[in-house]
Amino acid sequence: MEMGLRLISRLYLQLKRRIHRSVAGYLAPDRKTGVQFSLNPWGKMEFVKVDSPEIFFSKEKEILDKTIESVRDAFASPMDSQDVYNHLIHSQEVYLVFENDSLIGMGGYSQRTFSGIPVLTIDGIAIRESFQGKGVFGRLTDRVLEKERLLCLRTQNPYMYRALQNKCRAIFPSREVETPPVIRLVRNEYADSLNCVPDKNGVVKGCYGKSLYGKIKSHPDVSPFFQELNLDVSSGDGLLVVGVR
Repeated sequence: MEMGLRLISRLYLQLKRRIHRSVAGYLAPDRKTGVQFSLNPWGKMEFVKVDSPEIFFSKEKEILDKTIESVRDAFASPMDSQDVYNHLIHSQEVYLVFENDSLIGMGGYSQRTFSGIPVLTIDGIAIRESFQGKGVFGRLTDRVLEKERLLCLRTQNPYMYRALQNKCRAIFPSREVETPPVIRLVRNEYADSLNCVPDKNGVVKGCYGKSLYGKIKSHPDVSPFFQELNLDVSSGDGLLVVGVR
């Protein structure tokens, strides 16, 4: 195993020996590596928080390579390594997801304020395909959430829409109700932060340039709704989604 992964594994085991089992879990920072170990007493999956992504990944090339591999697997696409790196370093916080010491994915998040409302933006989630649909997104997002009542996400993936829907009391755009004015304001400020312009439903035409996925995802309930919104994933369209906790 590469040196960077051995470092993570060794530090993890050192911290785990000191953990006091409790229902709250444990969060232990390590100043030398700039990561935090979130140890879950119920399972084998662990989340490693990277406090300074640009510094960390510039030093830990082996872990960067493993992260890029997991992202490519998640999207079933040979994504450009520089694009993945640029995406990683622009999040305020990056979490690496480990299963039995194997890196299986990542999540990028940022705490922001739009229209005076604390918002958590989900900047990127990529979990290896064999681990998708097992609640990793929900567990990780629960770790990150603090006082934020709104979550914002840009996606092409109907399963990500459904995953956010499962975490929230309400989600927009929605088939059931019109998007409230305050949610539109938040969504538009979120769009400004991404340098994109959504239509009234939150669809951003051509924002990705193409489908990010090797095979376009299809969900039996959500994909028809995407079609109603005139979201063309093959042409690179994306959808801005706002969830209310």
